[in-house]
Amino acid sequence: MIKKNSNRLFINMFSYLVLQIVNLLVGIVLPRLYLKVYGSEVNGVISTINSFITYFSYLEAGLGLSLIHSLYRPLSQNDFNGVNGILSYSKKQYQKISYIYLILVVLLSFIFPLLNKVNNLTLVEFISLIFVLGFYGAFDFYSMAKYRVLLTADKKEYIISYAMVIAQILRFVLVWIILQFNISVVFVKIIPILTLFIRSILLKFYIKKRYPNVTFNSISKPDNLTTKNKWDALLLQISIHTSTALPVMIVSQVLGYKEANVYAVYSLVINAVIALISALSSGVAPVLGEKIALQQNITNMYRVYEWGVTIAITAIYSVCSIMILPFVKLYVSVVDDINYIYATYAILFSLWGALYSFRIPATAVINAAALYKETKILNIVNIVLQIVFGIILAYFFGINGVLIAMIIAALHRNISMAIIIEQKLIPNTFVKTILLQIVMCLIVVVSYAIGLSFINIELITVIKWIIIAIIVTIVLFSTSIVIYTLIDFKSAKEITYIIKNKLRNR
Repeated sequence: MIKKNSNRLFINMFSYLVLQIVNLLVGIVLPRLYLKVYGSEVNGVISTINSFITYFSYLEAGLGLSLIHSLYRPLSQNDFNGVNGILSYSKKQYQKISYIYLILVVLLSFIFPLLNKVNNLTLVEFISLIFVLGFYGAFDFYSMAKYRVLLTADKKEYIISYAMVIAQILRFVLVWIILQFNISVVFVKIIPILTLFIRSILLKFYIKKRYPNVTFNSISKPDNLTTKNKWDALLLQISIHTSTALPVMIVSQVLGYKEANVYAVYSLVINAVIALISALSSGVAPVLGEKIALQQNITNMYRVYEWGVTIAITAIYSVCSIMILPFVKLYVSVVDDINYIYATYAILFSLWGALYSFRIPATAVINAAALYKETKILNIVNIVLQIVFGIILAYFFGINGVLIAMIIAALHRNISMAIIIEQKLIPNTFVKTILLQIVMCLIVVVSYAIGLSFINIELITVIKWIIIAIIVTIVLFSTSIVIYTLIDFKSAKEITYIIKNKLRNR
């Protein structure tokens, strides 16, 4: 069982990494094409609408996390009667959610254009764009969510990842072709819906073939369904996801759509990095959840996991702090309707990204142990911090102020989570977690200060950027490994042993 879990964990991480690399490439190339074809304002509008629509996903109210947690035990016991009861319940609930989601999208489509005017879109285009962007989410709940619940709980997230890779590549090809004809952005945004349909068919075919005993139409009731914490789980989701969705909304409403697009360009890089680092968490929560369900000790696994993730976060965001400004300079060369180059954005975005990503190990443990009630207060406070500080600081300091607010909220979340995990599950973790966080921030800041003095972004070219990025990445990964090994030699020794074991068993 241990070997099986270990293999599944690495397979899930690898497949999710592949997916995020594809997402990174597609997510960088396509927005630049949109920017070139439609300009900064329309691109800012799309980012703002997507941020608003993101909140409709909270209709799920933590249901997915609760369903996944409820499936751990029946799956480990091959209790398909229990599994089918939960899955059938999930199908009905997600269908209801998709209908409500669609109603909200229709309302937003008519209300938002009345409150916000866009120079480069007609009213009909504006309404249609919002509907098309929102319909994707409604269809995702209706067709995909029930499959994700089963495959995630059964530690087969790699199937979801590979299906999404196929869909993303197809999406890129079709969108690229359509953009050559310079047609309305509304028609371009229909393509993701078509690829979602294809992804759903692929997953349905796989589940039908690999799970002959599974049905989503069972009449049996889910005896061991745990949904009592779903509202508390929702608060955790909102607290985490608001950090990426809320800022662009605040910027667009306080500073305008062009400034929102400036924020979106920088966050494009940061969100891509967040997604890459998230590959390190793919499949971890189900493995931890199974161990907790079987009353096994997870202390050592968590400490090694946190140590390894911190190294990756530190090195990657240190590289990001140095390379993001020259990247933006190259990226926005197709448009000149607003200034995009601000040195402070590089360090503030990088620090926020590092602190936001640092919560990955803690979140995995909280999801695995379903510590949603225990984190309820901290999540409420964190959401309030993001909203209040974000709006106030945006008025006084612009985008810099929004980023400072998000950094404060991320620090609050990380410290609060560390306290709760030490109290409820893993003893003697708080001090180490704080130490790792301080070292991480120091390395990012020092890297930025040194890098900024050596790179002239006015003379940067694509080839120069690639060469410098490779050198900086090697240096900073090596430096981070050395520093964190000195801080926690025990975890370094443990992870070295795990890697050697994996190589020996091949």
